[in-house]
Amino acid sequence: MFMSDTSKTIKLLESFLSELEVDGICGFFVDSEEHDEDKRIAVYVIIDEDFVNDANTKPGYIARMIRGGVQKEIKKWLGIEVYVGSTVRKCNKDAQMNESRKKYIVTESQYKLILETQKNIDAFQEIIDNQVEYIRRVCNQSAEDYQGDVGHETCNQMESIEKVEVTDAEWSTIMHSNKPLEEKYMSIRLMIYYRSNMKYGNFDADDFTYDLEQILRHSIGFKNIIINYDSTNTNTFFEW
Repeated sequence: MFMSDTSKTIKLLESFLSELEVDGICGFFVDSEEHDEDKRIAVYVIIDEDFVNDANTKPGYIARMIRGGVQKEIKKWLGIEVYVGSTVRKCNKDAQMNESRKKYIVTESQYKLILETQKNIDAFQEIIDNQVEYIRRVCNQSAEDYQGDVGHETCNQMESIEKVEVTDAEWSTIMHSNKPLEEKYMSIRLMIYYRSNMKYGNFDADDFTYDLEQILRHSIGFKNIIINYDSTNTNTFFEW
């Protein structure tokens, strides 16, 4: 969502980001820019070069995880979708910085959560890719290993689905009213890319995601999985 009053949105973002702190980030700046003939708000984080060099992982991975975490926090608390970029530079910790660049972006615990969540996303993306291909083979009537776990309506929905992407995968704790103890669930959120000639709301993939959830529980032997989804139409030329 892009708010009409860009300057107010930028001030809101700066105020929000100035309250978040984490080691390794020198600061940030918020601006608007042109992109594909449209204006968008952009947030750039400044990552400390020494922090990157000391980390036991690839620099690009650190930057990608931090950008994703910042984007998620902004969307969660402000409801604003922004582009998040990053730059790496050697930070002078003794130098005076502008007021808008004094604070860090995310907390250290949030940064660790981002890294752990990304591991879950990567793992489940591979698993789900395999199971989606299985469902597609079943619907094409070419799956020799069909287990009776794919319904007719799932195949109807599958005809419009182009790609399934894991956007979030993290542990959640749920207390059931009829059970004395809390249970941990792996909560997976998907973005379903579909193609339709009609311009309408969210794509109905309830049957598909239900069957996928049951197949995942069976294939990995873990019943505590919950799948939710969003959807987006890849077709921009509609028939009226």
